[in-house]
Amino acid sequence: MPESQSLFTLGRPIDLNYPSNAFIFGFSFASFIGFGIAAYFGGVSVLQSLAFGARSFLSVFLAWALGREIDPDRPTTAGLAAVGQVIVIWFIDVPSLFLSFWALFTLRVLSRTTGLKSGILDTVLVTGISAWLGYQLSWVIAGAGAVVFLADGIMESPNRKHLVPGVLLFGEAIYLLVTEPYIWRDFVNYPVKFGLVIGVSLVFLSAIYANKRVSSVADETGKRLSVRRVQLTQLVAVIVALLFPLWAGVHGFHQSATLWSVLGASSLVHVARTLALSLG
Repeated sequence: MPESQSLFTLGRPIDLNYPSNAFIFGFSFASFIGFGIAAYFGGVSVLQSLAFGARSFLSVFLAWALGREIDPDRPTTAGLAAVGQVIVIWFIDVPSLFLSFWALFTLRVLSRTTGLKSGILDTVLVTGISAWLGYQLSWVIAGAGAVVFLADGIMESPNRKHLVPGVLLFGEAIYLLVTEPYIWRDFVNYPVKFGLVIGVSLVFLSAIYANKRVSSVADETGKRLSVRRVQLTQLVAVIVALLFPLWAGVHGFHQSATLWSVLGASSLVHVARTLALSLG
């Protein structure tokens, strides 16, 4: 089927013959067992413990998948993000799975790690989720969706059809921002989280700047990924992770903690590589 007529192109296959893919399924399943048992001994019912284990499984897997999108050249980032997600779940709770799904598919529209333009159903799905989460949570989500669609419509190998949902989401974001202009002013009461957010952001921004080339190739075409698309994907991720809690409060920070697992993992890998190069 021609690419322009494809309905769904954002799916990425998981080949268990690759060690990293086999690892994440095993690690996610271990998270399901571990958190399910912990919840059961914490006093909840069997059904509730199974549900918590299943949510933990999905959350860990999504952190790994986002790591592949945001830092495609360094598979270590995805693995560390999955480990970090376990820590997040243990100390906070399972972050918003819906928000994590949105981030994964929306960023994939821009990064094109599959090598294909988004299909019709992809566009409808991402537009609908971005609009709904923008209304339910924050203008930041609709705004990020607008940036992704507009950028995809004008960058190399543009998908011009995305200019329409980009403009619509941009209009929604402006409307929501005007009607709710006040940011969360109590963030100074959480110095540890605030310091962590600022520190990780600065290191990750330096990693984006240092990312001058990409060696990873697209799943379907085998062509090398666009450096500009990957860099912009990374920039959108860190901007969402920074702005969303400012309007959604500390609860918003917890909801978007999956992004911080990924950004923190990528920052650690960047620092380790920089130190290794310096010492070497």
